[in-house]
Amino acid sequence: MSINGQAYFHVMKDINRPFIIVGQRSTVEVLGTSFDFLSNGSDEMVNVTSGKVAFYSNSNSVNKSILTKGKTGSMKLNG
Repeated sequence: MSINGQAYFHVMKDINRPFIIVGQRSTVEVLGTSFDFLSNGSDEMVNVTSGKVAFYSNSNSVNKSILTKGKTGSMKLNG
């Protein structure tokens, strides 16, 4: 799924069908959770309300940040 704007998700873990959100420069890979994602053209941000997600740059999927309940990840979009 690709998104431009803001959306709230509550997703159950399904190993056979991973739920992945692609922003302009970042990706959120759901690991069974509830979270809010914002992509507004200058920033991208994920705020985890339960469970955990992997948050990473579209250009570097090796360096993933694992975020858990109450944690926020953000990325500035530079050009």
